[in-house]
Amino acid sequence: MSLPISHKVAPATEGDLPELRELLASAGLSADGLDDFLATTLISRSRGKIIGCAALEIYAASALLRSVAVDAGWQARGLGAELVEKAMRLAQSRQVNEMFLLTTTAAEYFERHGFARCAREEAPQAMQRSLEFTALCPASAVCMRRTIEPPRPAIRTPRTPREE
Repeated sequence: MSLPISHKVAPATEGDLPELRELLASAGLSADGLDDFLATTLISRSRGKIIGCAALEIYAASALLRSVAVDAGWQARGLGAELVEKAMRLAQSRQVNEMFLLTTTAAEYFERHGFARCAREEAPQAMQRSLEFTALCPASAVCMRRTIEPPRPAIRTPRTPREE
């Protein structure tokens, strides 16, 4: 579905944290540790209100996608997919080649967006020591992984002069 009301996706700032925490709490997600990853947190705003978010924790060439949430009034409109895609592009710009996530409720959703289930042990060791892996997500959470293709260089076709 398309988004009928305008919104803007942008990097989060420290001033966004209180509203981000509220959105995440309403989605049943923890905001613990999120302030350490503000530089890689995206928010979507409409009419001045945060209506969605997605965050990345970068671990060398891997990233942990976390804190993906959409305001209840904005669900089923494509905003979550847009945030996930923009997070993928952000990861790609940081030379990340694989992304992981943990979920207790949305495995099927993320499968539709190119993620596949995997064992937690497949995640990099540094990621396995993260707050998400060690405390915030239960052992029953599904671990998922998606490969990120490097950006393709723009193909430039040489122009030929017009014949007159």
